[in-house]
Amino acid sequence: MIELLIEFKWAIIFIIVSIFMLIFRKELNKLIDWLVNFKRVSKTKDGYSASTAAESAGMDNAPLPPDKKLSVVEEVKKSEPESNEPDTNWTKPFFDKDYPRACEILRDMISKEEDPQEKTEHRAILGHVMFEQDNQKGIEYFDELIKTGDDAVIVYNWYGLSFFSNGDYPKAADVLRAGIKRHPADPELPDLFASTLKEQGEHIQAVELLQKNINQNPTFAQSYRTLTQILVDIDMPEQAINCCKIGMQKCPRDTGLIEKYVKILPEKDAAKKRMFAYLRLTDIKPDNYTYWTLLGNEYLLLGFNDLALEAYHKGNTLAKEKKAWIIGNIGNIMNHKEFYSRGAEFLQRAVSIDPNSQYAHERLGQALKNASEQQAKRDEIRKEVKQSIQDEGTLDSLLKQVQKKLSQQPHSEDSSETTESE
Repeated sequence: MIELLIEFKWAIIFIIVSIFMLIFRKELNKLIDWLVNFKRVSKTKDGYSASTAAESAGMDNAPLPPDKKLSVVEEVKKSEPESNEPDTNWTKPFFDKDYPRACEILRDMISKEEDPQEKTEHRAILGHVMFEQDNQKGIEYFDELIKTGDDAVIVYNWYGLSFFSNGDYPKAADVLRAGIKRHPADPELPDLFASTLKEQGEHIQAVELLQKNINQNPTFAQSYRTLTQILVDIDMPEQAINCCKIGMQKCPRDTGLIEKYVKILPEKDAAKKRMFAYLRLTDIKPDNYTYWTLLGNEYLLLGFNDLALEAYHKGNTLAKEKKAWIIGNIGNIMNHKEFYSRGAEFLQRAVSIDPNSQYAHERLGQALKNASEQQAKRDEIRKEVKQSIQDEGTLDSLLKQVQKKLSQQPHSEDSSETTESE
């Protein structure tokens, strides 16, 4: 026996080392995942960039209909993730209008922050909160930041947003012009500047500015979203949808752009396109229970009952069976439809209990065949919609149509300084 162990000692050592490496690799991956998630959660608790706040969290409810327009502050509030530690989060007291408490939390964050960029962002947010509490004090604080050299893009962004969210678009434009002059290569400031032009009725100038920004920064998704919304606001829905499609080609993993596409689709014959969009969203964020459940809704509209139930169950599992609207969807569909994959699960149990059951074997095969056919139809539609998006023209050709239509409409002649940044 000892001689046998000696003869195969290297094989035994190899097996032991392999087992150890598998265990170590599994634990190392767990550690990496934990660190990534910790960084993401910490970031969402600490605050938001002014231009990306509304996209920093996944949707918690179905998208708002296209005619529901939110203010800038409401958009940020709508997307705020729930926190188990509200006392350490400036956003809760801010939206409760407890500005002194929000300022106190931010000052504490600034004093503890070691990263210079994070510290600057906290200071910019503090300026916005101070502005909401007392406009003049906020202005003085922002001006002092810029005067002392703390004039990063994020500072101009929050400064401009402070005026913008209070409806003072000319002053917002002045701040953003100064920021663009100081940071000519940054894509965020021109995007917010275009929104101020739109609010002042300067649609042609806004579109031209966004066109220039997109040409210089073709993967900056926010500008496609802003341009899409402008096209919606000036009643050019077809061009708005095409703008979204072009943006989705350039920025295929931007969830905010895909959500915008879903929101502006006309109701007629939209289920296939929404299904395509939610398939892409679940690919990007497979742990988002809302995306899975909304995908189930589109499956149901298309008659893909089995796929719908599977998507509902996926969403329900991710939501830890705590969302009544998801459970309600499952209950409704279970009451009215028959489903293949769930039936197959029970038939497989029957086969495992009685391997000789011809009845169970035949129906299991049929259930699996039906499920496979639905998946094949789903894939055909996905391919069809993907091709239709890829067939869209260029942004330049789209904007020529927009400029042609806008040039035929009356617009303000007073556009002095609006293109100074260019």
